[in-house]
Amino acid sequence: PAVPPTLAAPPPRADGPPGRRWIPADEYARLHGPAATAWSGPERIDAELRRSLLQFPARETPEAARTLVETLLAPHPRDKSLFIINGTLFATRRFLTTRKHESLAVMLYAAQGRSQPLPSVGFSVAVDATGGTRGNCNEDASVKVTTPTVVIAKRGGYGQCGVLIPNPYFGARVGSRNAGDLSLWEAEVEKLRAAAAARANRDGRVFWRGGCGNHERERVDKRSGDAIIPAGHCDAEKEDGNRARLLAASLTVSRPDLFDVKCSGLDPPKNFSCVEKTSRRGFDLGFDAAELAAARDAVLAEPSEATDATWVEPEDYAKYAAVLNLPGQISGGYSRNLNHLWAVGAVVVLWDTPIVEWHATPASPFDVGTPIEPAAASVPDLET
Repeated sequence: PAVPPTLAAPPPRADGPPGRRWIPADEYARLHGPAATAWSGPERIDAELRRSLLQFPARETPEAARTLVETLLAPHPRDKSLFIINGTLFATRRFLTTRKHESLAVMLYAAQGRSQPLPSVGFSVAVDATGGTRGNCNEDASVKVTTPTVVIAKRGGYGQCGVLIPNPYFGARVGSRNAGDLSLWEAEVEKLRAAAAARANRDGRVFWRGGCGNHERERVDKRSGDAIIPAGHCDAEKEDGNRARLLAASLTVSRPDLFDVKCSGLDPPKNFSCVEKTSRRGFDLGFDAAELAAARDAVLAEPSEATDATWVEPEDYAKYAAVLNLPGQISGGYSRNLNHLWAVGAVVVLWDTPIVEWHATPASPFDVGTPIEPAAASVPDLET
């Protein structure tokens, strides 16, 4: 597919019909144009990979390549860098002491074993949940980054710095500290698909399980022991995932006939004084302080309706006709859930958030948005 030659931060989007909008799909359409509607899933992934590579200048001479290698081997970035040279992977020992880094190396090694040798490349790796807090990239699209950087999520949307790659949180052997084993993951996917095929009748509700916490605890200076952030404070950025989880759990309290969205542990945010509807890159996140307060009061008034600490095996997700993916609770980034949701034979419902992953190619997704009425109204549409 053709790739636009320029990059631009997307303008604020206009609200679409309730229950029929998803921020990444709107952004993708702006970045790739109307032709993208005819592309297949793999074509959409390929086009976005090519577009994101345009953020980094091409190294077309031996001198330029040497400069890149010297940059990646400098004291700070070298422990976050990975090289593939003539089919062999190279990294520092410190790079491999990070579980995420080691799992990524396992995944690349396994991928190369299934095909021809990978091309010779060097790049920086940012494997945190936002794609912007470590490594060379950050969430400010105006900051120019020249070192090629791969990320496993972008909290700020497709326009954020970095080249999306699959996260390595799959194919983990029992007792092993790393993951990324493609053969093991293939077997796990087949197990999930078999469970899906065996389900003749499914629960028609939207299903989700996960933690629902907050970042309102007191933060103390490690050296002095003094409180630097008081307890009960409102975190403008990290709390977005917990706010989404709170709103989603409140849907179950209001409409248990449509939603089975419950928290394995319930300690939701309580302070919404800093809540803003827009994120730093101009996206409308749909948060409203009054609505969040109402959701908080609803789940705390009936905690048994919003809580279920029972562990649910991945194959048991196939009991439901629709499964929900929500932002992560630690930093409001991704939550690893999509790795197995695609394989359970259910409709995957995506929360309306700018967060994107390699897996999430925009097609015609539904989103569980707020307020509750539009979200509830969208659920019957999943049956058509």
